Amino acid sequence: MKKHQARLLIVVVCVLGLLLIAWPALARTAAPERAQLADVWQRVRDSGAYSFRAQVIQESIPRATVQNVGRTSKRNELYLEGQTRLADEALSFTLWSQGGNVLDKSTGYEFKTEGGHA
Repeated sequence: MKKHQARLLIVVVCVLGLLLIAWPALARTAAPERAQLADVWQRVRDSGAYSFRAQVIQESIPRATVQNVGRTSKRNELYLEGQTRLADEALSFTLWSQGGNVLDKSTGYEFKTEGGHA
């Protein structure tokens, strides 16, 4: 894996972790039109577990400066799927990047946390 892909992977994992931690607070302070999201989050907490899938597409476009003449935009795609058990503070997911095949788990990176330990 290239150095910038490794950094991107770390950033994505950190952002997802922060979103999972901050979601209850965000749902409580959301605008009234987002009240349904708070209801959904409450039902998720009541169920105790949920599965998720996400596709992340990042496109980096260089600014129009003299230093960037000739540089082209870059596109990175990530796909992840996993599950969480709230009572156990457990989260596990598999992350695939360019070249990975969702049908073949061995081409992805697996992450697991349980009880605050990764």
